[in-house]
Amino acid sequence: MKDESLQKNMSLKTYIKILKYLKNNNDNNVRILWWEPLISPNIRKFLQIANKWWYDIIVFSNINMNNENIINIFKWLEWIRVNCNINDRDFYNEQEIENIDKNITSLKELWIKVIIGYNITDLNKSPEFIFNLAKKHNIWAVNLKITNSSLWWELLIDNSSRNLWIYIFDTIKKYNREFFIEISCWLDKNIFTENEIDYIESNTSIKLKYWCEWNIWKFDINTDWTIFKCYPLESIFRNDIYSFINIDNLLKNNTNIKNVIKVLNKWNISSGECSANKKIKEKS
Repeated sequence: MKDESLQKNMSLKTYIKILKYLKNNNDNNVRILWWEPLISPNIRKFLQIANKWWYDIIVFSNINMNNENIINIFKWLEWIRVNCNINDRDFYNEQEIENIDKNITSLKELWIKVIIGYNITDLNKSPEFIFNLAKKHNIWAVNLKITNSSLWWELLIDNSSRNLWIYIFDTIKKYNREFFIEISCWLDKNIFTENEIDYIESNTSIKLKYWCEWNIWKFDINTDWTIFKCYPLESIFRNDIYSFINIDNLLKNNTNIKNVIKVLNKWNISSGECSANKKIKEKS
């Protein structure tokens, strides 16, 4: 986290309060993410508790760690999906590639649903490594992740650029027949042509959504209990008028989750490109 006050592990007490709030609002989905949740000393307990309370769980991880740790974390657990965040081939050394291979194999043997997410950070690099990795492990769902455009709060890729969509569109045309391709948030509606949109709608199962529409019903909860629409926005748009939106206050006041989402979306969804993308360009 850019904010050093948030660079700590979430406590078990905070986590249970979060699950209680979601349960009170009939929301059975919990996502565990940012930066690497599998190194949290509480991760096994987090998953066990969510399992016991019948939550559908998504864990976002780079899975680049010792294989024994992966097995010890996930064994005997159910209703879990792991989104494996994978970078380009030259990001890793040989040992790290071996770790990723072993861990994907172990996750599948443990009956964990595995999806590969490709972190797009360089439009000059082919995604071939990612799709070959997916094919090797019989994984047919690949998520093209655009959210890393503001990694470290510097603009790596402008989400409103035409070049980004050309890259994505070419990838879809090449791999769509073999894989179920998903697209994460932050696509700008203005970088498509009508013919390209027609192609996607006619030849693929991809449902195009733009800016924050993809995750409009979701929000992130920090280690200090505060709530924001998404982590990149947290550091860019931190504002005291939203400090009341925290788990303790929501539980105390029995605040409906729909009201929370309404406030958060009004705050940071622009009528144009992604708010974080736009803000970073303004600061450049």
